[in-house]
Amino acid sequence: MIQKTASSLVEMRLFNLHFYVLLFMFTAIPMEQASGVLTSQDSNNTHPDYPSAMLTGYCPSRCGNLTFDYPFGIGSGCYRDPNFSLTCDNTVQPPRLYLQDTTTEVIDDIDASSYGRTSFMNFSVQIPSLSIPIRQGVVVYDMSWKAPTFTLDHAVLNITGCDFDTHWVDQDTSTTWKLCTVTCSDARITDMVARQNCNGTGCCSIEFDTYLSAIQLKFVVNRSRELTEHSVLWDSINVNYASASISWSIMDQPTCATALDNATTYACVSSNSTCYDSHFASYPSYHCGCEDGYGGNPYMPNGCSHDKESGYNSIEQKENCSRQCGNIAVPFPFGLEEGCSASKLLQIECINSTSSTLQFDDEHQVTHIDINDGVVGIMYTPQQMFRVDASKEPGLYIGSLVSSSVQWVVANLTCQEAQQNSSGYGCVSYNSYCLGVNSTDGYIGYRCNCMSGFEGNPYIRNGCQDIDECLRPSSCYGICQNLMGTYSCTRCPSKTQFDPVKRRCTPIKEFNIVLPGVSVAVVTLVLTLSCAYLIRQKRSLDAVKKRYFKQHGGLLLLEELKSKQGLSFTLFTKAELEEASDNFNERNVLGKGGNGTVYKGTLKDNRSVAIKKCKMISERQEKEFGKEMLILSQINHRNVVKLYGCCLEVEVPMLVYEFIPNGTLYQLIHGRHNHGLRVSFATRLKIAHEAAEALSYLHSWASPPIIHGDVKSANILIDDDYTVKVSDFGASTLAPTDEAQFVTFVQGTYGYLDPEYMQTSKLTSKSDVYSFGVVILELLTCRKATNLEAIDEEINLSAHFLLALSENRLGEILDEQVRCEESIELIEQVAELAKRCLEMASERRPSMREVADELGRFRNLSQHPWGQETSEEELRALLVGSPNACFEIELSNGYVSMNDSAYLGIQSPR
Repeated sequence: MIQKTASSLVEMRLFNLHFYVLLFMFTAIPMEQASGVLTSQDSNNTHPDYPSAMLTGYCPSRCGNLTFDYPFGIGSGCYRDPNFSLTCDNTVQPPRLYLQDTTTEVIDDIDASSYGRTSFMNFSVQIPSLSIPIRQGVVVYDMSWKAPTFTLDHAVLNITGCDFDTHWVDQDTSTTWKLCTVTCSDARITDMVARQNCNGTGCCSIEFDTYLSAIQLKFVVNRSRELTEHSVLWDSINVNYASASISWSIMDQPTCATALDNATTYACVSSNSTCYDSHFASYPSYHCGCEDGYGGNPYMPNGCSHDKESGYNSIEQKENCSRQCGNIAVPFPFGLEEGCSASKLLQIECINSTSSTLQFDDEHQVTHIDINDGVVGIMYTPQQMFRVDASKEPGLYIGSLVSSSVQWVVANLTCQEAQQNSSGYGCVSYNSYCLGVNSTDGYIGYRCNCMSGFEGNPYIRNGCQDIDECLRPSSCYGICQNLMGTYSCTRCPSKTQFDPVKRRCTPIKEFNIVLPGVSVAVVTLVLTLSCAYLIRQKRSLDAVKKRYFKQHGGLLLLEELKSKQGLSFTLFTKAELEEASDNFNERNVLGKGGNGTVYKGTLKDNRSVAIKKCKMISERQEKEFGKEMLILSQINHRNVVKLYGCCLEVEVPMLVYEFIPNGTLYQLIHGRHNHGLRVSFATRLKIAHEAAEALSYLHSWASPPIIHGDVKSANILIDDDYTVKVSDFGASTLAPTDEAQFVTFVQGTYGYLDPEYMQTSKLTSKSDVYSFGVVILELLTCRKATNLEAIDEEINLSAHFLLALSENRLGEILDEQVRCEESIELIEQVAELAKRCLEMASERRPSMREVADELGRFRNLSQHPWGQETSEEELRALLVGSPNACFEIELSNGYVSMNDSAYLGIQSPR
């Protein structure tokens, strides 16, 4: 029973997986286009339904350490309606705040503020615990809890006891399914020991991450032994809420349209406010927010104020603010406490300074904050691999499904709009400037940077300080004079030369040695001719190097590097790479391919690198090589090998990459028989999924998009923990924008090449999809893409696979381990995806984004094999009564998680 019912939940989870992507994009739907979004146009509205007591200022807004905003309130006339009535218990210290049912305790501030389109529509609560005594002869026990007025959007239940099963009960259909089993092998186990791990022994943990109006559970005791001595844990079933949160909305009308029909009860009373239909509640309802560029409480008259610039304050309101959480710096405008950040959305929490635990929101941690590039590094948790439910999105933050960082802005304003209000303008430092930030979905807002020649923090006064270029070793080989924002460099005076050690011009030592005789003259003449020859050769060599450097776009690249301070990209000399690779010694060869040879090298700073000597370069690549290298160097993805720099002094440029020590996917698959390494099917899916995510990032998120051009197992590197690193951009190109940019000669590896690309020389993102389909086949079959020793029909793996699939002989070409380890249904789904990738016509192939999503779904199924056995009756029963719900359940050692991912036309509050 647990397999069937749990699989229903998983299928439902997968059904709505594409909605996670919508949530992750952090981009709000424009108001004039979004369904169910209405904007207040009248700035002089009167609102008869607004409580008069609020206008007198006598309504409390605090209970002990907690604050709350209208429409919530304490006392008659201070709240919108009884649903929002609160009770403050002042008989205890500190005072406690309760909802209108007087039993559900509020343990978090209730914030009704809105900044642009970002609203905070939930708060944490403490639900009373429940203890059910075990009675002699009684086997089944029921438990139910109803949310007080609003919707329970998250809860974690810890259930303790011994020898019983916990079942979920659907209130509409009375259908049940088992969530977890609690057993006690030790009769004397204590409650404290059981709660330590809560893994099914004396305790199990259930997480509800869906919108519920009530919880109904059934406990079935299954004891088959008589105990003479046992702990009190056997005497009852105890239900404790480890954590819970409530989502709220205005429930007197089901939609914004119907709410506006009755102006006397319309909740969005502020001018410049917006109404949204609520899709994240158990009941049809709506909630309010401020328009872009406005912040405040939309439920109060004139609550949305443009003057607040989304709440941004350019001056710290508190002295002696801490700017460090462990080894993570927290520069202004960010802050760790109220008054230390420029706005509430830029306030983050230092959970543990010893371990540098800096919290972004409830489920994500900050790894670093970069003021110059305007990004915040985010560490994802395994349970949230498909989305980031950041409550601070999308107002000031924007991220991508495959990125480990999010961009941030000061406010959702253009630079021109921001500069009109000097008190709320973020770029307060001299020598700073305003910079507009765009994402793939359009304009986000503005942030600040220091001008060229300055560095520091543009968000604080005098934060941008002059850079002393004369202190940089390679800035000047003469007399250097630092100037404000720049520097000057003049040649050393006559009879002096630049000393790189002393970093100044020193006199040239003259040696007056008189050597008699003709022999001296001959020696002098020979030396003079030799020097002249060497100088001529050196000048000729230097001229060749300069010609190649200019030919490959080096001058343009130098200008770009100067204009982008802090860019991590190096122009290596030929001599540096020869020294690093021991003159490209054959012992340092890592691999050879159609595009060139890769050598291992060690730079002077002891970094291990991979140096690629390319064999050839196209005319188009030659003209824009420097520009394209600069774009490739800015790729920041955990599954893409980092490009450190390049060398342009040679006929065909050399590339310098991050070195990955553990070989390629080709070696892992096809070399495993030599040393007995076995790779599980789950690991193969992980490798395929991460490689697909990397290629999807190149196609969709890089700016401009990048086509790899030589996708194969030999170009997929594997780390210690089987983490993928896509490498070798020797055949890569920027996505073409016109016919003239189509390649003039075909590059790639036989067996992986897109047939359409070979016929038309038109390289597109779908060419990468075809090549990746061959990689999937290698993972499924452990066969090489091309095997010249095989019989004719098996020489080409893709042709062999398609023939076997059409003749229903898939099992014959599968790797034995895959065939024995995984269910044939899941293998057939992966094979079907590979078949779609190998379509002859590119328009019938899926995009890399679709391939990555499908592989992510397959990984999930592989981790939960029972998720593939779902009856139509159970699926239909689970869908009844909640048309927007998609449940997700993860069962591992007594841990259960149920997620609902209703499609949101606006940003989720969580």
